[in-house]
Amino acid sequence: MKKKVLSIVVALCMVLGIAPTFTLPAKAATGDFNIQDGVLVYYGDEFGSPGPENVIIPNGVTEIGKGAFYSHYEITSVSIPNSVKKIDEEAFWGCSSLDSVVVPSSVTSIGKYALGYERDGQFHSPMKEFVIKGTAGSQAQIYANKNDFKFVALPNSKTAAKPHPYATALSDYFKDAKGFTAAYLSDINGDGIKEMVAEKGREDGAKTCRFFYFYKEKLRTYDKTYAQGNMFFSSNNNLIDYSYDMTKEYHILKIKNGKVMESSYFLKDYNNDPENPDYYQNKKKISKSVYDSLVKKYGLSDKNLFIAGTDRINRPDQTAQILAMTTTVKVTGITLNNTSLSLAKGKTYVLKATTAPANATAKTVTWKSSNTKVAAVDKNGKVKAIGKGTATISATATDGSKLKKTCIIIVK
Repeated sequence: MKKKVLSIVVALCMVLGIAPTFTLPAKAATGDFNIQDGVLVYYGDEFGSPGPENVIIPNGVTEIGKGAFYSHYEITSVSIPNSVKKIDEEAFWGCSSLDSVVVPSSVTSIGKYALGYERDGQFHSPMKEFVIKGTAGSQAQIYANKNDFKFVALPNSKTAAKPHPYATALSDYFKDAKGFTAAYLSDINGDGIKEMVAEKGREDGAKTCRFFYFYKEKLRTYDKTYAQGNMFFSSNNNLIDYSYDMTKEYHILKIKNGKVMESSYFLKDYNNDPENPDYYQNKKKISKSVYDSLVKKYGLSDKNLFIAGTDRINRPDQTAQILAMTTTVKVTGITLNNTSLSLAKGKTYVLKATTAPANATAKTVTWKSSNTKVAAVDKNGKVKAIGKGTATISATATDGSKLKKTCIIIVK
């Protein structure tokens, strides 16, 4: 439409003998961008006319607006700059040829149907093979998990810490989630090692909960499915298996010899008289006052324990925090290819350091000479004999473990 209007104006100027003096809009290398106050309002023209296949969004754009790339089926790749903080609802809806995208960690908000959805009339159809790449624990991963898209974590650096086992396990657990998801951390044993509870919806409307914990340094799990109920951490760090119907039951769970076991339970029974329920603890009838004391003892007395009208625990969802958790594998040993060496003045020798274990997060070392007038060493371990005497060359782990290995250099 814009091109037709422009052609008419040019033709009119020629007929009237007037030289057109206007300036054409700037055209980016990958197409036209309508940007207003940092918001990319739309790409190409307002009618979604086809443009280049590969799109590079200009640096400085802070928000990709709703429907900005609506139905641009021709786009096969898009580069999103680190300046972008928000991707609005339906931003890339209908980009059926765009099968993957890298979302920078600067993005803190991704709207509904923003990425990975084709047009099916007026319906949003998820692209089954769509892949989102980004930083572990970022909004990109949260969006991918909630929409059942494959997520590929990109390393932050060459020595980036590895994802914590909880982060990897939670990501896998949420892959087939339907609807609500949440995860929480708590230390139920008081040993300084946190456990995790995660919950997710299912297609049949039920909910599954999984308890994650470590025993003898191995990650273990315990699952429970609820039609009505939840597994959660109470306000004073007890693990609770809660269910309700005509009874409201609280089962207190503990870890014993590596297994999750019930240590106690108590309930409120409405079956006989909804107005005057019965109370029980471990199959024995108790008074209301004893029941109330148990509720308080196990941290269940908060009136806002659950979100109103639901059985979801009323506490902040820690999913993003958990997905961002990393674990650092410290260096436990260093081996040198030589620990004692004689060199003639002017000669060189390359020391090589091997760190253990093989999966250490940072495997590098720093080199240092105790006497540079006798022997010098560079950052790669290359030693040069300078003058007669003895010097100690040390290789120190860079991961903070302070482990060191030395080689004695004798210069003749």
